[in-house]
Amino acid sequence: MTRGYKLGSAEPKKLLMGFRTSQVVILGVGVLVCFAALAAGQLIATLVIVLLFAALAFLPFGGRNLDEWVPIFAQWMLTGSKGRHYHAAAPLLGHTDQKIQKVAAPPFLKGVKLLKVTHSEGREVAVIKDTTNGTYSAALALRGGAFVLSGTADQEGQLANWGSVLARFAREGSVINRVQWIERAIPENSQLMHDYFDSTATLDENDPVTSSYLELIEDAVPVTTAHEVYLVIQISQAKAGKQIKQAGGGDSGACEVLLRELLNASSQVASAGFKVLGALNRDEVVRLVRTTFEPSVNEEITSRMSQGLQTNEIWPMVTETEWSSYRSDSSFHRTFWVSDFPRTEVGADFLAPLMLQSLITRTISVVMEPIAPTKALREVEVAKTSFIADQDLRDKAGYVLNTTREREYAKLQEREEELADGHGAYRFSAYVTCSARSEEELEYASQAVEQVSHQSHLVLRLLYGEQDTAFATMLPLGRGLL
Repeated sequence: MTRGYKLGSAEPKKLLMGFRTSQVVILGVGVLVCFAALAAGQLIATLVIVLLFAALAFLPFGGRNLDEWVPIFAQWMLTGSKGRHYHAAAPLLGHTDQKIQKVAAPPFLKGVKLLKVTHSEGREVAVIKDTTNGTYSAALALRGGAFVLSGTADQEGQLANWGSVLARFAREGSVINRVQWIERAIPENSQLMHDYFDSTATLDENDPVTSSYLELIEDAVPVTTAHEVYLVIQISQAKAGKQIKQAGGGDSGACEVLLRELLNASSQVASAGFKVLGALNRDEVVRLVRTTFEPSVNEEITSRMSQGLQTNEIWPMVTETEWSSYRSDSSFHRTFWVSDFPRTEVGADFLAPLMLQSLITRTISVVMEPIAPTKALREVEVAKTSFIADQDLRDKAGYVLNTTREREYAKLQEREEELADGHGAYRFSAYVTCSARSEEELEYASQAVEQVSHQSHLVLRLLYGEQDTAFATMLPLGRGLL
């Protein structure tokens, strides 16, 4: 029997009677202002205030209520054009002269540093230190099998194996702060296939076999895309402080703890049937970050690395944040948040339309925070108690229990059953970024991404006014959860 999967919509934090904290605060302030206006005998002003605060708390606009837009608008206005534009001098690609001025990180990535450590096996591993959030991250390169071509039973088995890996990451006492997987699709240059064929072909150019190969290359050009998958493991000073201190403290202690978790994660992922290519070293992380900002240099940097040459530049020279897009050097980006996953049951390959899109440059990032089993059970119990208390208040106020509320409670019960069965609990958020070389191409790419996401039963929300910080979720930093 085919198994169905469904995740549903995001669950906002609620304070009272199903209202978000910001809504409760706005309504509370509105009540106080109304009392002040009534005390002053301003009846008309009181009515205006009621309408204003009610609109701020409940009026939807662009996929969000106005109370959710207020901090975004405020941040946008306070930042100003100076904070949204960034310029710096860039070194030559691959230049090793330390006197050359290095490019600083964009403002929203200030404090991110790249550390080089040596693994116990003697291999160099790059650790990304985020001083702003007090975290250390390292990435594993993975390679999947022919998931889409596999049978339904095999697909479900692979998902079950991945679920078992996530459950181990969320074990009691785990020091892992966040887990992130990144999948990138970058269309390849058709000329590379021609060059490879020309350099390796042994048959005469007039041979029918040669003509057949050339025809095959021409047909493959529109769908030739390089897919890359990375798994990022992150620890934090707050969560792993004790272990870091026992390992010697400082960056060296944190790196030792992180590499221990990375080695354990690599073993678990490999035992689940996934191919682990290895931990990224300094040059590989530089390539990953640099080509995320500017995918068009992917072939150039990859070529340099294949020749054993080092690449020093990691950050873009010029960035610019617009209301609905983000520009880095010659590339334009647009980031969406996955606000809704499938609400109805779907198959194991429901993401295939989005993952197999091959005509645009696209990156998917899922950031997950593991929750210890005891804490997860406690949170479910608190959520159920809060739901029952809120529903009691709603009943007294005359509200009818609707289908949405019934399903919300059923979901809490289902989550409790899953925890009892040993599944891992996570807070998670997913993002999709499309990239292009011009604003016109970006519009096409955005429409294509939204279309294939709809086919994958996902609902995307464009993150207006947050395109720079949203773009940071594509980098191996574990950002994207509040």
